[in-house]
Amino acid sequence: MFGAGFTAVIWLIAVGVTRTAGFGSFLRNMSRGLAREHLALVLLLLTFHTGAELPGAAGGSGLLQDALRGGFGFLAMVVIGPRFVAQMRVNRIYRRRMWGMAALLVYIAVGILSVAYTVDLVSTLGKVFEMAVALALVFVLAFREDAGDAIRRTISFVLFLEGALVLTAVIGFFVAPSLFAVRLSRPGFVFAATMDAPYSGPNGFSVMGAMLTGWGVARAFETRRGGRLAPWFAVITLGSVATILASGRQGLIILVVSVAALFFIYRRVFTVLVGAPLAVAVAVTQWSTLWEVVLREQNRGSVATLTGRTTFWAAGWEALTQQPLTGHGLGISRIVALRPIGKEQFTHLHNGYLEALVGVGLLGFVPLMIAAVRMVVWSVRSLAAKMDVPYAMLAFPLILQNSIGMGFGGWFNVNYMLFVLVVALSDVTWQTNRRSRPPLPARSRRVVGVGAQNL
Repeated sequence: MFGAGFTAVIWLIAVGVTRTAGFGSFLRNMSRGLAREHLALVLLLLTFHTGAELPGAAGGSGLLQDALRGGFGFLAMVVIGPRFVAQMRVNRIYRRRMWGMAALLVYIAVGILSVAYTVDLVSTLGKVFEMAVALALVFVLAFREDAGDAIRRTISFVLFLEGALVLTAVIGFFVAPSLFAVRLSRPGFVFAATMDAPYSGPNGFSVMGAMLTGWGVARAFETRRGGRLAPWFAVITLGSVATILASGRQGLIILVVSVAALFFIYRRVFTVLVGAPLAVAVAVTQWSTLWEVVLREQNRGSVATLTGRTTFWAAGWEALTQQPLTGHGLGISRIVALRPIGKEQFTHLHNGYLEALVGVGLLGFVPLMIAAVRMVVWSVRSLAAKMDVPYAMLAFPLILQNSIGMGFGGWFNVNYMLFVLVVALSDVTWQTNRRSRPPLPARSRRVVGVGAQNL
């Protein structure tokens, strides 16, 4: 409950400051014509931030905590449900060839079916409910006439809200360390303490900081000559500082990969001739220093097991082999995989793909992967063409985070929200490009046909 209150206050302050500090148009542009959708979005994100890092079951423990999360989710359903019912038609999905969204619909359907055989009814029901409402919200956005623009602005709104939380934690790390700086069993990259907060944790801050850094770099490259670069440099600085203070190795990997990919796309010659050789030189000459920073005073065995992740993955695989087709029920790996090895205090397997497999089995995992592949293919094509780069680059952190942390597989969180939005954008953009592509003249079609036959 403390996390929800803290989050709500931060967002209210962020909106108020943005509107009164000369950036009101920025905020109005994000939510123009999307008041209902963004209200539902805020309510959904509050369900996650209510107790994202509390001990016990994922999302916090306790009857009051569960009731609060359920209340936010129910309100979000009330807000967006009528529009979803009015717009949702299976034939419309087929006509528009929204294969990514269709795959996610099957994934959620399997999750709903898993309620019938899960070992923890309340936990699975709550998680699948939040994920279903989030998917309904994105379907409403995808069926608008301005679907592409609406989804892009919604992604920006999510990053704006998360950026406000990250900024508060960065300031709080120095101003209120008793609340925002925790001393873990290992030190941080730079300081002894690690950035933490009631509404998120070190890994969450680390990954979101990396996302914000990549987003800022992409926005800076996309800014036309003479445009305002200062806001995007501020976002880059905020994201980088957050990643360092949170001291998450997964966030550091995501940041380096995202920024390197963006520089290769926009400054290829500079990256190949200057950036890459310089990075190699620094890595070779300063390897021992860099290794000590990344090691964080942990033993090499801990790094070799990815801080115990390999043990979790082995337990998850063992649970999967017991019920590979249907899984054990969405979001309950803590019970069926971690409890048998005495690690019940952890909330998930630190791998979203394995989390989904244990939860919904191959029946749910295959459609989830279809949606993920759809997103990645669209992302690669968009980055190659330098189209929708700030949105397409989000595929990097989403896919990487899902491999080494709690990404979009398993239950509702910020990563899942962004994942569904980017999948929807890939569907909508492909549909738009297909409709707007001019037909080839008759002579050109014949030439293409002859060429294809000769090949």
